[in-house]
Amino acid sequence: MHPYRIPTWKSAPFIRLLFPIIIGILLQEKFEANIYYLVIFTFFFLLAYFQFYFLSIYQRYRLRYIQAASLHMLVLLMAMLFTWNKKISHEKNWYQHYYKKGNSLILQAEEPSVARLHSIKVASTVKAVVCNGVSFPASGNLLVYFKNDSNDITLRYGDLFMINAPLQEINNAGNPGGFDYKSYLAHQQIFNTVFLQSGEYGLLHENKGHSLQKFIFDLRDFTLHSLHKHISQDEKIAGIAEALLIGYKENLDKEVVQAYSNTGLVHIIAISGLHLGLIYIMLLWIFDRLPGIKKSLFLKGALVILSLWIFSLLTGASASVLRSAVMFTCIIIGRSFHKKSTIQNSLAVSACILLCYNPYFLWDVGFQLSYLAIISILFTQRFFKGLVLSKYNFINKLWDLMSVTLSAQVLTFPICIYYFHQFPNLFFLSNIIAVPLSTVILFAEIILVSFSWLPSVALYIGKITSALIWLMNFLVEWISKLPYSLWDNIYANEYTTIVLYALVISLAYAFIRKKSYFFKFALLFTFIFVAIHAFATIKASRQKMIIVYNIPKHTAIDFVYHQQFFFKGDSSVEKNTLLYNSIIKPSRNYFKLNAPNKTLTGLSNNQFCWSFFGKRWLMINDSIDMPNFSKKLSIDVLLLSNNAPVNINEIVRSIAPAVVVFDASNSLWKIAKWKKQCDALLLPCYAVPEKGAYIYTFR
Repeated sequence: MHPYRIPTWKSAPFIRLLFPIIIGILLQEKFEANIYYLVIFTFFFLLAYFQFYFLSIYQRYRLRYIQAASLHMLVLLMAMLFTWNKKISHEKNWYQHYYKKGNSLILQAEEPSVARLHSIKVASTVKAVVCNGVSFPASGNLLVYFKNDSNDITLRYGDLFMINAPLQEINNAGNPGGFDYKSYLAHQQIFNTVFLQSGEYGLLHENKGHSLQKFIFDLRDFTLHSLHKHISQDEKIAGIAEALLIGYKENLDKEVVQAYSNTGLVHIIAISGLHLGLIYIMLLWIFDRLPGIKKSLFLKGALVILSLWIFSLLTGASASVLRSAVMFTCIIIGRSFHKKSTIQNSLAVSACILLCYNPYFLWDVGFQLSYLAIISILFTQRFFKGLVLSKYNFINKLWDLMSVTLSAQVLTFPICIYYFHQFPNLFFLSNIIAVPLSTVILFAEIILVSFSWLPSVALYIGKITSALIWLMNFLVEWISKLPYSLWDNIYANEYTTIVLYALVISLAYAFIRKKSYFFKFALLFTFIFVAIHAFATIKASRQKMIIVYNIPKHTAIDFVYHQQFFFKGDSSVEKNTLLYNSIIKPSRNYFKLNAPNKTLTGLSNNQFCWSFFGKRWLMINDSIDMPNFSKKLSIDVLLLSNNAPVNINEIVRSIAPAVVVFDASNSLWKIAKWKKQCDALLLPCYAVPEKGAYIYTFR
């Protein structure tokens, strides 16, 4: 007789509520239902649901499915209401409702100013709009950038300042396959930014923020000061120390970050549930040994929860950290009342709470990866753990760690490929080395900060910590440079990701649940996956185009023939890791380009003019004098770059362009001048910095 197995959806009832919450958020974001209809339907289903409690038990049992459907519809509609309410444009005092060009804004700094290479960034909230000397209360979020060579400015959290400069709408760079920065900030309710120079701002008041948030930033400053004082000043070491302990990423070395990314270790330098889990274990160990606390479940639970939330806020309260904080809070509260719940239910509860608090967490990559990793571990780790059983306890413990690492990848690698188009082939090795080492470093840093008031003790702990971080960086960089350590330039889109998830889940059920018919589903999804890739390859084998990328202060052009390309532009673009990985690489992945070719079919050039399958491009920059032609030359595209010292009115005397393109290496004032000249001549023009990448396709 087979033992009765309780289904997951019964042992974790909040899972059943999580799905309508997610569906409601997606529906509201897609269709933006009217608030009045939402309120009416919510009230209707609320009444309908409670009507069942006036029926007899027998009738309620017969209509249990209708009652369940009513509850799920009620939850779905409430999720839509939460999403509508979270959208800041629905607030009565949102500054965009009555802000006009020329108005001043009173802002409050929501975090200390952060120095960048060419600017100083401050995340701010709008407190008032000033029109003709009269201020009106306002709300909203704004990204403010101060030109760092105009005046030195240092803002702390809570400082009020006034600005008088035109706001700019946040737009994407428009590069193919590029990161959707506009949507990313829109989900944080940020729609505008402003760039300030001397004379366009003034400090009004200091320290007007909330006392709790001030305490958090003061604690962060104290932590950073302690690390700066006792940790090696080597940027690679100091940056990792700050990121590992409190998630401060402003001083991270770009090469080190790339090495951690290539080895699948970004979760170590981006504060995640792993860190909070370690803090949770440490807190339990400490409070279980303190007299007067260890015997009181309520006091111990309250102190652990308080400590976890202070750490979460200290690290910036990312979605992945909040997930862990809420989940551990639910577990601690349940244990304090002698109630035990499954980890699946606690996970679902934390997701429900976070999505009700901020529905836009659903689009946060950290939120997605965090939950997928935990779900993957819960449902596959036991299977992987059972693959190795040894009589040596050391081997079993080591395999336990390895099985967790392996199981976490099952449900996270498809979405990682979708977002990053790469897969760390040696993640197994890197995690086995780095996770235990980073755990030791994390606790060493906590001890360092705790004993920073004892210089002699902190000095030696700092040296040991610095040596451990150096060792971890060395090993990670060594692994990243091993042959075949990274599978790069992987083509992926929404369809391949969905099918890949279906394939992975089918295989997981086939192996873990011993359901052989799931192999048939896996075979079907494999065929669909291959078919999608084949279709994309066929499409790529027929493409011919010219791409002018939108890269500020740079000229970058790809001539594309089938899956081959020829790059024309600043050589520094492809050598700059940040620019290449954020702009060039995603575009080439999007079009399945994988073969650079210096003798591209159909491409030829002379000193000025490039010809690609009969289409002529004339490229003029600051280092080339305007050519003189014996007769007026007809060309398809005139490309101006690097603030070329030319006048459109003079150019059209010797050439007749079908369209004039201004790339992103030009200054905005220069582009504005050229556009006026083109408009006067009724000559079509295209400004890459304003409209995004220019793509010339061949029919």
